[in-house]
Amino acid sequence: MYESVIRELAERGHEVHLALGRGAWLAVGLRPALESLLAEYPRVTWSQVSPLMSPVWADMARTIRIWVDYLRYFLPEYDATPKLMTRPGTIILSRCFTAALWLA
Repeated sequence: MYESVIRELAERGHEVHLALGRGAWLAVGLRPALESLLAEYPRVTWSQVSPLMSPVWADMARTIRIWVDYLRYFLPEYDATPKLMTRPGTIILSRCFTAALWLA
């Protein structure tokens, strides 16, 4: 959990917020360390991260990011680098096919 780093930051006056995944704070040995940090350093706080989005939306978000990456290669500064368009183009085609099957 990087306890020594968190302690050092808190001792130097930094506010430290820990964003922990579901169940991470219950891991063996982590809970006592977390409770000790919280009791000893009021500037150390924590919260649970929100649950992951559904796989469908995660895949959609990933596809949009790939599209944005692919479209930038149409800018004039990339005219001399046609190989850069190959990989994202292949990934986009496969994802579009998957999305079409999902929407059908």
